[in-house]
Amino acid sequence: MFEFRFKQFGLNHSSSTMKAGTDAVLLGAIADTTNSHSILDVGTGSGIIALMLAQRCDAIITAIDIHPQSITQAALNFKESPWHSRLSAIESSVQKYADQGKQFDLIVSNPPYFSNSLKSATENRNFARHDDNLDFLTLVQCVNKMLTPNGKFICIIPEMDTMRMNGYCAENNLFPSHQTFIHPKPESLANRVIITFTRNNSTAIEIVHFVVRNNDNSYSDQYLQVTKDFHPWL
Repeated sequence: MFEFRFKQFGLNHSSSTMKAGTDAVLLGAIADTTNSHSILDVGTGSGIIALMLAQRCDAIITAIDIHPQSITQAALNFKESPWHSRLSAIESSVQKYADQGKQFDLIVSNPPYFSNSLKSATENRNFARHDDNLDFLTLVQCVNKMLTPNGKFICIIPEMDTMRMNGYCAENNLFPSHQTFIHPKPESLANRVIITFTRNNSTAIEIVHFVVRNNDNSYSDQYLQVTKDFHPWL
């Protein structure tokens, strides 16, 4: 019995650091998988992003996390999925994994982003959302080691951190090609952004504004369109 059910796979997430949520669903649904034969999911948690990407493409997908219970749960979720032969869950920090010399066409991450802020009473949530174990700069430096010359790095972060992430990536020869600004409602400021980085230093950046919910709290047409292959109620 799964705690969460998508159209083509089930998900248990009670033991992982971060539960299935809007950030992960949007990254899994929107990330560009074109020409991606090998994918790395950094900080996989329950494995939701890796599973969504496996549904969308034929790549070999590796998911890493430093939290043992998350990896155990992700591995079980992978095993029960239709794409179990293409999915693997590995307990490892991204720093240690980057030293193995492996290369990936696509690296995705929903990284920890709180620094020096009040922590939750739930230790698993602290693991997932505070950057004590993985800050943005370290993540980007590791991505630079592992990304193929024509590869893409795609992450979802708070909108307020866009310039900081862009700066770290530029220092590591990674440049934004696409930015999707996520707005909770039509009149709301963006609170998240999905950024695609490549090694191509082009001044042209495609910018999209994405609204999650209408003013009456129903899901927007944009959200329904990108998630129609996943949510069972669509």
